[in-house]
Amino acid sequence: MLNDLENREVNLHTHIYMCRHASGTVEDYCSEAIKSGMKVLGISDHAPLPEHRRSDSRMDMEQVPEYAAMFAPAREKFPELTLLSGMEADVDFDTPMEYFTEGLLKKYDLDYLCAGVHCVRMEDMQLTVISPKKRFEINVFRKFVDDTVRLIEWGIFDFINHPDIMLMSLDKWDSQIEKELSRIPAAAEKSGTPLEINAYGLRKPVVEYADGIRHQYPVLNFWEMASTYRISCVIGSDAHRPEDVFGNSRDAYAIAEKFHIPCVNAEVAKKIIQRRGK
Repeated sequence: MLNDLENREVNLHTHIYMCRHASGTVEDYCSEAIKSGMKVLGISDHAPLPEHRRSDSRMDMEQVPEYAAMFAPAREKFPELTLLSGMEADVDFDTPMEYFTEGLLKKYDLDYLCAGVHCVRMEDMQLTVISPKKRFEINVFRKFVDDTVRLIEWGIFDFINHPDIMLMSLDKWDSQIEKELSRIPAAAEKSGTPLEINAYGLRKPVVEYADGIRHQYPVLNFWEMASTYRISCVIGSDAHRPEDVFGNSRDAYAIAEKFHIPCVNAEVAKKIIQRRGK
């Protein structure tokens, strides 16, 4: 069934109710994925962080066994769908790579990890939440890039989520921002890690910035710059409710096509499946 798998039949970025800011169960997503014509669905709820940090937007470690146990019955109920169990990791303090690989992926027999930076913790240890309502100095963008590059260089993630999400807090694209952000596709090119064009930002309200009205993300300036590197992309719906399992993905694919960035959803899915012998 998967030999002729097409990119648009794969979504590896979804969130269920356990992250506390989404809705729906694993089975709810399976049902909607089949209606949407998908063959491979990945559930990638937010990974817990040590000491219950940022637990308002992710499950606690004590809930991971419950999360991992949801996949077997769903696979039995929806045999026509290849269901993959994953988590979306983040960075905070000095959480080591092994926390995700040994403490989550291996321990709970999950299929894959993806990762994205959602908040930036500066030298004073204050947590800076990325938001379209805030504007930041260049040092905050630099730290976001540092953290994203760190995730890429770890080499444990199948793709990097919304690498341009920080730009929801940017009023105007300029050469300084381009120089900083270019370190992300440069690292992705070196490692071969796909970058995600995230469709969730295309479902959010547009915002008026100093350089005009645009989506919070994906940001076309970023992807135009990124396309000058030899990178690939994954299209992720980043669904936070089952009915958005393919939400605005067509628009995200159009961005990839506009800038001639190869899309590798099917390739990444096959790699994950082969790695686990599914």
